[in-house]
Amino acid sequence: MSITIQKASELIVKGEIVAVPTDTVYGLAASINHPKAIEKIFALKKRPLNKPLVVQIANSAQGLSFIANLPKAFAQVQQFWPGPLTIVFQANTINVPNIIRAGGNTIALRISNHAELLQLITITGPLAIPSANISGSPAATTADDVYAAFGQNFPVLDCGPCQHGSESTIISLVNENWKILREGVITKEQLTAALAVKLL
Repeated sequence: MSITIQKASELIVKGEIVAVPTDTVYGLAASINHPKAIEKIFALKKRPLNKPLVVQIANSAQGLSFIANLPKAFAQVQQFWPGPLTIVFQANTINVPNIIRAGGNTIALRISNHAELLQLITITGPLAIPSANISGSPAATTADDVYAAFGQNFPVLDCGPCQHGSESTIISLVNENWKILREGVITKEQLTAALAVKLL
């Protein structure tokens, strides 16, 4: 069922899950303050518990408390935010729930270039948002894709088809060099041209 931003925020704050659009694909959103909702995301997606989740934020300042050490090289890639780039940092494990980190010591952060999602996160605070599909299935790029996976009654913030329709690129910093963990919308060539640094 299609819902408004206000309704989506109310459900999320109560500890419910809502499907939301990003600039890449639709995702299943839960508040990082509700571990039970995050557990439900894993169950819905049939996602292995050893796979950490991406946390989406509305601005860089909102994510600082989740990062143990902000690398100087972050300034190099910040130009891609908002946008389809997920950055993996060393996590402040006190502030990042274990289930989001999958027991690890890193945190993956992203700021989507999607006005409605940013508006929602401004209301709710940071959200854990993996793609809105069963693990191993094609990503959802429309509300209809979400309904096909989770049923017509699943709450969806329907903002039409996603802009890109494929996953974000994921990078992390290794020995002062950026490493691509997953190439998505932003290509290795684009990163190399923009950053003028070696990519592992």
